[in-house]
Amino acid sequence: QDRDMDRAFEMQNAAAVQGHADGLFDTGIMLLKGQGTAKNVTKARQYLEKAVKAGHKAAPGTLGYLELNENGNVTGAVHYFNISHSLGDSDATHNLAVYSRFTNPSNQTRTTVTGWEVLTSPG
Repeated sequence: QDRDMDRAFEMQNAAAVQGHADGLFDTGIMLLKGQGTAKNVTKARQYLEKAVKAGHKAAPGTLGYLELNENGNVTGAVHYFNISHSLGDSDATHNLAVYSRFTNPSNQTRTTVTGWEVLTSPG
């Protein structure tokens, strides 16, 4: 099983070197988790930032998670969640909604959250 992960990392990294958004994202995630390679949060962040530039819709949300949970940077997290939300990532929309319930959000976050609440309210 470890060999499978090693091979998966090699394949994703090869795609990343070619600039493919999914390869950049998957390599970043594998580095973040230490799957098929040594865990390296700094390198993971670099790959995820490249994935954002390549247009990967989940990459900004993952960077938002890192900002919040690794750095305690709520402003940075909201910045990345907003980018991911604008790319159509529903997880980022959810994260913005959760954030707004426990803080005093900016107008942009408030608008996003209101839209999310309307879409998900029962009945």
